[in-house]
Amino acid sequence: MMSRRILLGLALIAVALSALSRRATAQAQTVQLPPNPAVIHTTNTVTIAGTYSADVGSLTQNGIQGNPCNPGACYDGSATVHANHGWKLQVTLSSTPANFTVSWIEKPQNLPHPLTAGVYQTIATSTTATPAQTIGEMFNANKSSGKGGAVPTAAQVAAVLVYRVVANP
Repeated sequence: MMSRRILLGLALIAVALSALSRRATAQAQTVQLPPNPAVIHTTNTVTIAGTYSADVGSLTQNGIQGNPCNPGACYDGSATVHANHGWKLQVTLSSTPANFTVSWIEKPQNLPHPLTAGVYQTIATSTTATPAQTIGEMFNANKSSGKGGAVPTAAQVAAVLVYRVVANP
């Protein structure tokens, strides 16, 4: 008699746990979306996390001889930002160049902001999403050691620039 009651009690506990686990799994699901646009039909709330990226264009030396390009040389470039929320475009150096320095030039004031490896400088922001916004940018580079010599090429400057796009709260 006692073993029957124990078995019945265990069966009831198993049924209750099964019902609870079904209810818990029905509350949240993770959906893996393909890289192409997807349509989600649901009566539930769907939260899509921030998605940010930048396509970096080529860097070319410009012909400006005065401020802010003297001493050294200035280089023009662009980056196209893709973001589904407000964003900040930032740049840093991948490593400290051995023979030259790099500054981002803030336009239209022509204010130089020296770049340091690993320290991100915000160069553009937006409080809204953008499917593709192209940001023009200018950098100044100058040799950092010895007499004479030459300023770096556009390819040398581009090789040390690192971009990222982050959320703009």
